[in-house]
Amino acid sequence: MLEMTRKGRGQLIRVMRTTVMALAATTLTGALLAQSAQERLAASVKDARDQLQSARTDLQETVGALNDLRGQTGDLKPGFEKYSESIEKTRNSAGLAAKLAGTMSADSKSYFDSWQSEINTISNKDIQKTSTKRLKTVQKEYDNAVKQLKPLPSLFAPMMSDLDDFKKALGMDLTPAGLKAHSKAMDKTNKSLAAFQEPITKSLVELDKLSTDLTPAAPAAK
Repeated sequence: MLEMTRKGRGQLIRVMRTTVMALAATTLTGALLAQSAQERLAASVKDARDQLQSARTDLQETVGALNDLRGQTGDLKPGFEKYSESIEKTRNSAGLAAKLAGTMSADSKSYFDSWQSEINTISNKDIQKTSTKRLKTVQKEYDNAVKQLKPLPSLFAPMMSDLDDFKKALGMDLTPAGLKAHSKAMDKTNKSLAAFQEPITKSLVELDKLSTDLTPAAPAAK
């Protein structure tokens, strides 16, 4: 009977050890998944931010190429070709920025869902409360970034349409008189570009803030 009791205890210990190891492995897996989701979102936010900056630079260069064409003397073809190439570069850049914003959206859902799931496993109520507060803070930063990004396509589309229209019009009338005829419309495009700077800058600021909060690195010492 004593021998059976010892065997039973041994089996119980082995079962408990296996259970503890399984729970530890599950907890570790959850933490690693959350960390991986955080890193993916941090990377996609940075990519979206960098591409948005590139799209802004390309748009400025395209309008600049149009302005250079207006002030050009002699053969207008080289300036027109530069302008035409700039339009396509800007279009591609903006398209990639929009695509990366979509990736950021998918990665954010994965990260916030994983984070919430991990919070649900925390036993200490104070730690759980603090973690929930942090989650809401980062979610708010993400929502602010998305809010700033949302109007950009509707601002960008008419500008690209006008730039395309200039290309079509000048393609059939590449002359000093043709350029002069479109002066008022070109002035309007320059004003639109100036107005476009503020929402882009706000978007970049919010994306920078979010990227910093998602990066697993201590701020540099001042």
